[in-house]
Amino acid sequence: MNSIMLGNLSIADMERRLGISFPEPFRADMEMRREMNASDTPAGKWHCFDMPFLVCCGDKETAEYVRDNLAPLSGQMTGQLQISWRRA
Repeated sequence: MNSIMLGNLSIADMERRLGISFPEPFRADMEMRREMNASDTPAGKWHCFDMPFLVCCGDKETAEYVRDNLAPLSGQMTGQLQISWRRA
């Protein structure tokens, strides 16, 4: 079964949707790691889909980095965000 994922959200889009602001230097690092091509997210990069609201990371380490930096903000978020990674 194939799934359909739509969207290419920026950091600002994600912040608006979650109702939070990402702290620096995490925000700047995420800007540098953003991958515009959703079909091929390499290790160290991420892409955020709108539907479903999902950060797809190129590897497990990047997914853990995103999780570890967003987890302390979870109580302030106005929505839910999924984080996944592609297997090598």
